[in-house]
Amino acid sequence: MLPELVDNNISKFFSNLGDVSNVINNTLQLKPREAMNDSARLLFNTSFGLAGFLDVVATEMGLEKHREDFGQTLAVWGVLSGSSTLRDASARLSIDLLTDPVSYHDDALAITSLKYLDKRADLLSSEEAFKGIAIDRYNAIRDAWLQQRQSLIRDGKVDVKQQSDLIDELESLDADE
Repeated sequence: MLPELVDNNISKFFSNLGDVSNVINNTLQLKPREAMNDSARLLFNTSFGLAGFLDVVATEMGLEKHREDFGQTLAVWGVLSGSSTLRDASARLSIDLLTDPVSYHDDALAITSLKYLDKRADLLSSEEAFKGIAIDRYNAIRDAWLQQRQSLIRDGKVDVKQQSDLIDELESLDADE
């Protein structure tokens, strides 16, 4: 296990590289303010944050981090997710791969492996939280991931119709008792 400082800096480095894709996808989603914001984050964190290992500059300047990918862009364009998020998988294996600067490095496989090991390590504590609260951990984690994807697609805005349907369903369960 790596010291927390090292782990955090590796995560920041890959997060900084992800801003390249964020800029492109914000542009494709017609979000110019977010695209400019992420361009500035990328510029400042790469230049003054030691290739993104430090994020003190952009954060202190109030440049909010956005998380956009081509799966979200396709969703914004109206492409349905399909079974088991076919939309996101195809997007990740095409455009997201092409916009990842690591893809063009000679050691892309090693760097990508480190990126996903870092991501997996960061998720271990979240996975542990599901042990005590879910009977079927796989379904609980999958449902949480799908809800998080929907939130990202809507930029955190609540789907009022879906919320209303859930309230109606809960009220009908209450009435049945």
